[in-house]
Formats: sequence, C-alpha cells, structure tokens
Amino acid sequence: MTEPSTTVRPRAAFFSSIQALRGIAAVLVVLFHLRSMEDLHGQGRQILPSLLEFAYGGVDLFFVISGFVMVSVAAGSYRSPAGAGRFLLRRAWRIVPPYWFYTSLLVAPMLLMPGVLDASHGYGKIATSYLLWPQASLPILMVGWTLIFEAYFYLAMAVAIALLPERYAGTFLAGWGVAAMAVHATAGADAPPWLTVASSPMVLEFIAGALVGLHWRRLPARYGLPCLSLGAFAFVASMFVLAQAGAHEPSPMLRTVVFGSASTVIVLGAVAWESAGPVRIPRWLLILGNASYSIYLAHPFVISLTGRLWRNTAIGQVQGLHAASVVVAILLCLAVGIASYRWLERPVQSIGGFLFKPRPTPVAQPA
Repeated sequence: MTEPSTTVRPRAAFFSSIQALRGIAAVLVVLFHLRSMEDLHGQGRQILPSLLEFAYGGVDLFFVISGFVMVSVAAGSYRSPAGAGRFLLRRAWRIVPPYWFYTSLLVAPMLLMPGVLDASHGYGKIATSYLLWPQASLPILMVGWTLIFEAYFYLAMAVAIALLPERYAGTFLAGWGVAAMAVHATAGADAPPWLTVASSPMVLEFIAGALVGLHWRRLPARYGLPCLSLGAFAFVASMFVLAQAGAHEPSPMLRTVVFGSASTVIVLGAVAWESAGPVRIPRWLLILGNASYSIYLAHPFVISLTGRLWRNTAIGQVQGLHAASVVVAILLCLAVGIASYRWLERPVQSIGGFLFKPRPTPVAQPA
C-alpha cells in the first residue's frame, strides 16, 4: 500500500477551442456594428453583406461560453461562502476595470463640457452604468448591456456556490431556467428593468453553457468535431433563414432559440473535440480570443469614428475609398482591442491574479 501525499487540485482545463470561439464571437459583433453603421452613414454604399445584420449572434455565443467558463472555474469551491466571495471578486476584477475605463472615456467629456450632460445622460444614468444596474435604456457604453446580464449570472452562481453541494449544481441551473421562464411568461411590458433582465430568455444561454460545462464529458470525443460542425452550420443557416423571413429584430426568445441553441452545440462539440488531444488552431485566432473582451469594449469607438468619416467626408461616396475604409475599420477595431488587452486588460488581470490568488485545495492521491 502506498502512502497518500498532499497535492494541489488542478485548475479547470484550458481549451484553445474556447479561446478561438471567443475570437470569432468578437469579430461577429464587430461586423454587426460596422454593418449597422454602414446602413446609417454609408451614403448608399454597402460593402458588407446584409447577412451580417444577424452577426449579433456573436453575443449569444459569448453568453454560452460564459456559462461554460463559470461552471468550470467554480468546480471544487461549492458550499463555501468564502469560495463564493472569491468567485465574485475575481469575476468583478475580470470585467469591471476595463469596462469602467471605456465608460469613463465617454463620461469625462459629459462632465467637463457644459451642456453635454443632458437629461438622458444625467448623474443617475452615470451611476447605474458604472454599477451595471439594470435600466430601461442602454448604459452609456452601449455594449455594457451584456455585462449587466453577466453580473446577474455571476450573482446567481455565487449564491449556488455559497449554499449548495456541487452535486446539486445541475439541479439548481435547471430550476433557475424554469423559474426564469415562468416569470417571463407572466411579467408584463411594464415590468421593472431588473425583472426584465432576470426573466429574459437569454438567461437560458448562460444556463445552457453551464450545463455543457457540467456534462460535456458524456459526449464521446469522436462526436466532438461533427457536433461542432453541426452547430456552426445551424448558426450560419439561422442567419440565412432570419434574413429571408425579414426578422431583422427578433425577440429575445427567438434569438435564444436560434442562436443560443446553435452556440450551445458549438461549445459542446468544441470541448469534446479538443478532449481527444491538442487541436491545431491558428495563432492569430488565439490572439483574437485572448483580446476578445478588449475588442468588445473598444470597437464602438473605432466604428463611431468611421461613421463620422462616412457622414462628413467624401469617403463614403467613392466605392473604392469606402471599401478600403471598411477594411481599415475592421483591422483597426481588432488592433485597438489587441493593444488594449496588452496594455490595459492583461496588466490589470495580473494584479488581480496576485490579489485574489486561489488557495490550493489539498487532495489525497497515491504517492
């Protein structure tokens, strides 16, 4: 008989495929917003295909990935109020400092220039935007609406981590989904913003990703790549179907059913595929995946500048110049995001890694 030795419980496995999916999701969102800006200020020139009107599905993919990651990083820390606190601190440090930085780039001119701070962007809106509190309108940094959902998911997960044994995580997630849909079916159009967020069908995307995080090992690795391919086909096919149906602004329920389901299959297939062994993913896609959050936060500034150029100059009126400006805008969105990741996000996360370093959990293993 060997004597037990004390080792450290390994952290959740890193999936290169998930990082790649983050990069793809970020690019989809960039293309969606640039296509929307082209509609508004392109002066009749439209280089980007109309199909990209539905590239907002990148957000749904982000939500599913977030659910998967949250359950993965929470493994081994359940039924622990201290573990729940560490979870919240680490997640808040992950998303809040970069978000506050980019929000402040918009708030500063409002405070410094008289007359800019109007009723629609008053101090109350500034406060709720910084706090990621649900509100009837979009936050000052418009893409922050997705972070409001993220914050809600983190809080719900923290409750589960603090109170429940890990074996009940799946039951908690299923019950949460049923409860959210029951409230969604009964809540009226005048429901308060916090209730609208809590009962949104898009919450099911987080839950689906979390359930994938709990049960993906049940899918044999040989089915991973076919599953990933099926999900990707369904995602793209959904864009075509919605375009043909003219559903340019689908309800949260419809986009959850369409893009949320496809994204769940994509994530499940990706991790099952990679579980069979290392997968070869282009380095540039992994770079985009690492910088995906910074790309998401920074790209509206680049696209807004592009729209101003189209509106106020002749660039938008000349086919060749307009096409070149679209390409430059896309590349600049990615480059600014990568620079932000390198010089802002990564240093901040390094500080967080030092401040909130998880305590090793001893487990008995054969020597």
